[in-house]
Parts: sequence; C-alpha cells; structure tokens
Amino acid sequence: KLQKQFQAFIKAEQEQVEQLSKQTEQTNEIFQERAEQDQFVQSQDNDKELSLVTRVIDGDTIELEDGQKVRYVGINAPELPDGCFSEQAKQQNTQLVLNKQVFLEPGPQDKDVYNRLLRYVWQDNNLINKNLIETGHAYAFDFGHTHKFTDVFEQIEQKAKEDKVGLWGEVCHPQEKEEKQEEQQKSNEKQNQVQIVHGSSDSTRPP
Repeated sequence: KLQKQFQAFIKAEQEQVEQLSKQTEQTNEIFQERAEQDQFVQSQDNDKELSLVTRVIDGDTIELEDGQKVRYVGINAPELPDGCFSEQAKQQNTQLVLNKQVFLEPGPQDKDVYNRLLRYVWQDNNLINKNLIETGHAYAFDFGHTHKFTDVFEQIEQKAKEDKVGLWGEVCHPQEKEEKQEEQQKSNEKQNQVQIVHGSSDSTRPP
C-alpha cells in the first residue's frame, strides 16, 4: 500500500513538473513574440517623422507647422474647385488630420516636382492614405512609381467601387441613378400590367 502511494506521489510530481515546464515554454514564447513586435514597431517608428498638421490644402495634400507641404503617396483626390467630390475629400482629410500630430513615413521618392514631401501619413495606427481610398474620397494612383502598398491600395479602391462609396457613388455618377430609376419604373409598370391581367381574368369567372 505504501509503495502504491509513493508511486502515485512520484507520478503527480512528474505531471506537475511537466505542466510547469510547458507554462514556462509558453511564457517564453509570449515574451519572444512581444519582443519581436516591439522591435518591428520601433524599427518602423525610426523611419517616421512626427509632425503637426496646421493646414489641409485638399484631399491629398497638407501643410505642416514648419510650412512644408506634404503630398500623400499612392493616392489622388479630386481636384479643387471643380472636381466632383473634391470638397468632400478636403473635409474628410481635415477631419482626419487637422491640428493633429501625424507620423510621416518616406515613400519611394522624397519630393515631387513641386517640392512637396511625398509621404505615407499615419495618425496613430491609421494610415490616412489608405483610409481616404476606403471611404471613396480618393483613388489609388502611383504616378508611374510603384510603392509597397500599390497592390493593397488598388484592392481597396476596387472594393470602394463595388460598394459605390464616395466619389464612386451616385453623386459623381448621376447616370447610374437615372438608370436605376428607369429600371424601377419599368419594374413597376410590369407589376401593374400583371395586376391588370389578373384582375380582368378574375372578372370573367362565374360567381
């Protein structure tokens, strides 16, 4: 009996040691993963400049506290004053970044021909370039210079087109609204014709 109790005790101790060992391994993995994430974030931040946005020029251009203008990389917004949805694009950009600290990440080129900085603009973890495409306030456009988000931006634009948001909607494509109204009118006329036919056939039936 004592031998059985001793064996059970040894087995329980072994199981506890194994469990502690697994927990230690899991803890080490978590710490390692966090360390790698922190290193990645830090390496990203090392490539970024923190700046204050003091003016929004349009849907894809801003001005910083030091007077330097920044053009968003990889997108194009409708041009003021006549471009359809240009005012809405500027308003959206204003809401996202005006009087806020943003991180400026260099693109494939440092400046354009107008001496504007070409940057990915981050507000917290939100990439403003991407956000403006998602909401239909801008579209993907790389001016012949591919960049690390080229494919992503194009996919997001395609989704915005399919959802008909922003500049892809009826505001800038009134013909689509007219076509929908015509289709609805034709559908209503067909339904009325069916009702008339059913009504006439019912009247010929005996009581």
